[in-house]
Amino acid sequence: MCNGNASAQGGALAPTTMKRNGFTIVELMVGLAVGIILLLIVAQSYTMYEGKKRTTTGGADAQENGLSALRALQSDMRQGGAGFVSSQGTACPSYVNGNGTANPLLPVQIIDGGGTANDTIVVTYGTTPAGGDSAMILEPPTGSATAATIAVQAPATAFKPQDILLLSDPGGLHSCTMVQVASISTFGATRVTTTAYPSGSNYSFPAGVTYGPGDAPIGGYVFNMGSMVSNQYQVLTACSALVVSNALPGTPSPSCTMNPETFTNTTAVADSIVALQAQYGIAPAGSQTVNCWVNANNANTCDTADWSAAGLLASPGNIQRIKAIRIAVVARNNQQEKVTPNGPVTPNAPVLWPGLANQPAPTVNLSSNPNWQNFRYKVYTTIVPLKNVIWAQI
Repeated sequence: MCNGNASAQGGALAPTTMKRNGFTIVELMVGLAVGIILLLIVAQSYTMYEGKKRTTTGGADAQENGLSALRALQSDMRQGGAGFVSSQGTACPSYVNGNGTANPLLPVQIIDGGGTANDTIVVTYGTTPAGGDSAMILEPPTGSATAATIAVQAPATAFKPQDILLLSDPGGLHSCTMVQVASISTFGATRVTTTAYPSGSNYSFPAGVTYGPGDAPIGGYVFNMGSMVSNQYQVLTACSALVVSNALPGTPSPSCTMNPETFTNTTAVADSIVALQAQYGIAPAGSQTVNCWVNANNANTCDTADWSAAGLLASPGNIQRIKAIRIAVVARNNQQEKVTPNGPVTPNAPVLWPGLANQPAPTVNLSSNPNWQNFRYKVYTTIVPLKNVIWAQI
């Protein structure tokens, strides 16, 4: 017979003991330290990768900017002289307009920056379909202080209102007179009525108008330039940009500002351009073969002639000796890097091309930026023949 108290024999059941595993504080600290080290390695790798990527993309941008600048210059300079260079020579070494100032008239003019400063390049050509044809002046111009009528040996269709004309003695030493067509008529001959250019300037006829050999009324020529392009290329240091502006008289000076980047009286050609240098390629008189490269100043050992604007105006025959232009554009990679003694960035300024003892290459000075050594640079150079001068065989 059961007595019903069998469970009491063993008493109450003892609680089960379970073993639990975990991390000690030392293990947690070691794991945390290892994790931080790994995180630092990953962050450092990412930083290095990002720096390399920016250097690479910045180099690609610099290459694109440099090539764009070089292409724009080269394309425009090939047209230099169109409309005023003929087998008789250039229409004139300079031109005057209402302001009476003599402005050099070269297919491509280099304005030397002085020392190591950037040069300026001015490209001038005409846009008329006549393509350099000239018309002889048949009789003395007649007019007043505001306009003059010129009888020319050319069809009336060769002119249209607003065309810019140069009254000249081709191959001579006289300055051309720049005028603008107001109207065209025919009365025994084509008669062109001209006014001052720019509009509103002092025409000063006849004292301000020169034409023909020794200012004789007959024997001079009219060169129709159409709209007459005179593009001035320069580097605006404030914006590190190559810009192009109108160099004709009466045009305001170009300028720019940063943050935001704005350009006044000019158009940006390429960003991140920090240097522009150029030289004339000159040939002996009567030759088409370049034998000397000179800067646009009066301090050349290769050829001791004065190749500055003043020197060319004083000896205009030298203008026809200029057969080519050598240009160099320096583009900057805008990724700023640290400079170490054996670092990736050279502390030396870019070298444009190997120079000879008597024909040194222009020197580039980038020290206007105190951190210039922290950047990479690309140099692009080319030689542009002045085909309109060479084809004219002058």
